Amino acid sequence: GRALEVHGTGNQTRCFLDVTDVIRFLLSLFEKPENIGRVFNLGSQERISINDLAEKVIKITGSKSEIKHLAYEEVYEEGFEDMFHRAPDMTRFESATGLTPNHNLDSIIKRVAEHYRNGKENG
Repeated sequence: GRALEVHGTGNQTRCFLDVTDVIRFLLSLFEKPENIGRVFNLGSQERISINDLAEKVIKITGSKSEIKHLAYEEVYEEGFEDMFHRAPDMTRFESATGLTPNHNLDSIIKRVAEHYRNGKENG
């Protein structure tokens, strides 16, 4: 029921990856010696604005929360800079492993909400 805080305008975009996909991706990289020392971007190709993410969280969880925008100056130290768009290029990783994420953003939100509904945030 608390307000969802959005820092900045909320128009910045991000791509979210479920932690189980991250673990699966990392393990797949470690299995092949030719991947050692190479750089791989990991993420999803599902880009969303932070405003749209907040609205999606409210809708999926059935929350009555409002969205509260806070200026960066209110939450970060002076000089904070944010990258407006962050989206990984998974081409190298997918070529090396053939893997793609198992979880889309909706399923990630549902799994996190279920985690908190079951009281698991306390340990």
